[in-house]
Order: sequence, then C-alpha cells, then structure tokens
Amino acid sequence: MSQFEQTLPIDAVARANGNARRDGTFAGLTAGLLGVTGILSGYQFTQGFAAANMSRLRAEVAAAQEAKRKELQL
Repeated sequence: MSQFEQTLPIDAVARANGNARRDGTFAGLTAGLLGVTGILSGYQFTQGFAAANMSRLRAEVAAAQEAKRKELQL
C-alpha cells in the first residue's frame, strides 16, 4: 500500500450507511402509502442509496488524495 492509498474513514462509512437507511426507510414508507409493498421497496431503496453514498465517498477520498499528490509535487 503506497502512502496515498487509504481505506475509507470508518466514521464516514457509518454516516453514509446511516443516511442510506434513513432515506431507504422514508422511501419505503412513502411507497407503502402508495400501495406498493413498503418493506421490499424500502430495502431496495436502502441498497441503492448505500451504493450511491459509498460511490460518492470513494470519489471524495480519491479527489482528496489527488489534491494531496498535486500539492506535494509543487
């Protein structure tokens, strides 16, 4: 592992997963009010939100690493 490779910060992963659960629960409740099976759709929404949040987090970490590389090259 080079000095620039990092794993994702645990607190950021926990926050991303928590936000996904919150958003998925809300989406499931909303879908349940519309007559769709709320639990099933809530689970699917949660999985989608979790994947999106983790992708965003990875992009942020990669951008920070790239900025640090550029800073060190100056």
